[in-house]
Amino acid sequence: MNLLSFCTCRKLFSVIFLSLTAVMFILSPIAFSPNEYTYAEDNTNSIQNCSDDSLFFATVSVNGDTSDQLISYVKRDQNILINAHLFCDIVGGQYFPLGQNYGLMVQYGKIISFAANQYQYGFVAFQMTEMEPPAEAVNDTVMAPINFLAQAVDGDVVFIDAEQHIEITVSTPLEIGDIVPEAKTLANALSQQNYTIQQGAINLVNAIELYVAGYQADCNGNNANYPYLMMQTPPCPEVSYVPSIPMFYTMRPDEAFVLIGRTPPECTYYSYRSYLFSRYFEDASPKRTKIYASLGDTQSLYNMSEGRNVPDSFNRFFMLISAADKNTTDAIRNAAITLGIHEDDIYVDVIPGSTMQMGLDEKADFFNFFHRAVLFNDPAEEDQFTNNPPLEWLRITPNVSAPPDYLPVTELRTRGTGSTEFYLNDGLEQLRQQIINRYIADCDTINLVSYQWIPEGYEAIATRFNARGENRDALYLRTPFFQFQEHDIIVVFGANHAKTNKATYCNAGILGVPALNGLGGVNNLEFQGTAQEFLADSILADNFYVWKFARSALDAQTYVIPPDSNHDYTGIDYGAFAVMVFRSYVEPATKVGPAASEIIMDQAILFRPKSTAVENNDGFSRSDHPELYIYPNPFNSQTNIQFTLPTVSDLKISIFNIRGQLVKELFSASDFSGSKKILWQGTDSSGIPVSTGIYLMNIIYQNYNSKQQNRLINKILLIR
Repeated sequence: MNLLSFCTCRKLFSVIFLSLTAVMFILSPIAFSPNEYTYAEDNTNSIQNCSDDSLFFATVSVNGDTSDQLISYVKRDQNILINAHLFCDIVGGQYFPLGQNYGLMVQYGKIISFAANQYQYGFVAFQMTEMEPPAEAVNDTVMAPINFLAQAVDGDVVFIDAEQHIEITVSTPLEIGDIVPEAKTLANALSQQNYTIQQGAINLVNAIELYVAGYQADCNGNNANYPYLMMQTPPCPEVSYVPSIPMFYTMRPDEAFVLIGRTPPECTYYSYRSYLFSRYFEDASPKRTKIYASLGDTQSLYNMSEGRNVPDSFNRFFMLISAADKNTTDAIRNAAITLGIHEDDIYVDVIPGSTMQMGLDEKADFFNFFHRAVLFNDPAEEDQFTNNPPLEWLRITPNVSAPPDYLPVTELRTRGTGSTEFYLNDGLEQLRQQIINRYIADCDTINLVSYQWIPEGYEAIATRFNARGENRDALYLRTPFFQFQEHDIIVVFGANHAKTNKATYCNAGILGVPALNGLGGVNNLEFQGTAQEFLADSILADNFYVWKFARSALDAQTYVIPPDSNHDYTGIDYGAFAVMVFRSYVEPATKVGPAASEIIMDQAILFRPKSTAVENNDGFSRSDHPELYIYPNPFNSQTNIQFTLPTVSDLKISIFNIRGQLVKELFSASDFSGSKKILWQGTDSSGIPVSTGIYLMNIIYQNYNSKQQNRLINKILLIR
């Protein structure tokens, strides 16, 4: 008997995607896969019906009870794909196609899962899950692997080939009120007032994994090591599919969302805010453009007690209504008060409906909502809160649609107090000179002058700028891009804005480019005393900080950035591009991010050894390693591949699909050195255009000074 058994234990796996590098990165939105930007009408090319559509049928049992339904499946090597829609019907879950069958979303209680057709990875409660094999559309029906569906229902799925029988074991799904009892009483009250209530999900999200798996165009400059809790939601009841992955949603003008539960345990900062993720523009290409801009001030640790009788800011009950319509907001608020929820515990996250493109059609705005919390006092409490948040997320839809009465837009808080850090300018210059003196004998000096990176959310919307999920509680600075070589040292320094009372907390970090993958950094709790060795005679030394970013630990104030040896974007390869970023959160006096005009900009200097051709244990000098640029990437019709190899080598460049099958050999040469520019027009070896998807560029080179064969694999995204 051939037994294929898949249980819910999530396996450890390594991600097999290599770093994507480019000579330049443009901070305007990138056209990407349909999962992130494109609405359903644009996705007909994503309906990839398999070539072998021979359907089989199996009997089914659930928790030992035999179903009277048969389920269709197809065979793929030693695995099977089963009809995901029928599976959900049988187990009592909900199934939604992603657009026009280019993938699927499954909801089982509070577990929301999604996967795109032909993608190697899907997500279950935002945990990356290998699709064994990838989902496919067969006769316009999405077929999904049983390992993915087993995890999606927190159970097991066993296929008994000899009996053509599928045994399903499922757990009892969590319902509204199972985490926050008040959510159930509120939902029941609103249901009696002619509203439909749907539950969503709240999970810890990993921006790098979403990027690696191909569901986002970049990592949005994620603030590494600081958790993001992301809301996922089913579609409006009148819509039979989800237009994007479920962390992004459209809204009928009279709909609302409710976040209900408890605030985090003691920490330095937390906040809640809705975002405009993307917008449809007739004159844009692609027409849906990523903006990812906040829609006003947050509800945060520092302002949620203003004008309210709130005994404590931590671990306390609250309810937040995210809505554009006043009538729906008032109905929810009144129902909550009637049930005994105190008015001081109810907050409103205003979506400015009059300036949004509300609705459910292909031109409607995509929204997003997430919760940030950082620097917890107790790591154990952080782990418990982020992995099991005491919160519920509800979608509230009036059963009878009515013209909206939009809520008034809340006035934005004013940044700045008139007080500046400029009294520290002389000390900063002294600090700079002492740092340069430390390294100048052996290193070239490259000043990485920082500047304000991300504008206000409304400015980003007006200018179509990708604000990458900013919020008004912060001021964002960045340096220019630079290549991070093996022996480089980046010294970051400046005023400790928390010490000068211009911020509640601040940090310095590093991102890879062009993925904008946050790799880590240091915060003001680690700044104290770090400038003392450079300013030993200054009484102002405690107002400054100095930290280093390097490939190995130079001292206790070094943040180590390894190469991306696992090819999962948790490092930066030698010679790849990077950028330093600085964040300053919440000036205490204003309870919003500081004004750029009142702080001393954080500084960065790159020190590069005057001789960088240092031998290493593979026989190469690092200057012999290749430089590779792919642009544009993602691409639609053609992309340029520029390759430089200073040392004479054998060289072969090929394109493979995500299943490891050769698509086309682009270039092959012996005794190659120098630079080569290759154009790939998205065709296979027969000149036939290939379909939308992720492709892998495989580069093999061997230097004559070494017997070792070297390989690079880079991800390329083709969008038809």
